[in-house]
Amino acid sequence: MEVVSRRHLELLVIRDGWWSRMLERADLVSEGAVVEEDGRRVYYGSTSLHVQVERSTLEALPKPSVEQLGVVVLADPHARLRLLRLARREAAFRAGATLDVLSAELRAEVAVRGTETWLAIAIDVGAPLVDTAASVG
Repeated sequence: MEVVSRRHLELLVIRDGWWSRMLERADLVSEGAVVEEDGRRVYYGSTSLHVQVERSTLEALPKPSVEQLGVVVLADPHARLRLLRLARREAAFRAGATLDVLSAELRAEVAVRGTETWLAIAIDVGAPLVDTAASVG
């Protein structure tokens, strides 16, 4: 019987300054709506980010990481957290209410169009709304 197992992990970290610049330059689109579900109001929606990747970034990436850039971004826990916070803010704004526990699915892909490289990230979210009348009493 095996008592100890060994596991090696590779932690990927995106440089915060680079990631901040990417988020500042990104085109951001959100859509969604509140629906009535099992006697409570729930928000469902999505937030999409599209940003052109700078040539200097592409040149600094080890090959073949250009195609893997989306995977790398989503593998970084801090980058994921920033994306989730951004999507939560967008969802709360669109819902016009405070959100309870958020569930989310993130997808990323890299698209090359001519000489331009684009990073696209989609975040699908769902969250019940906080019932402020019940929490006040």
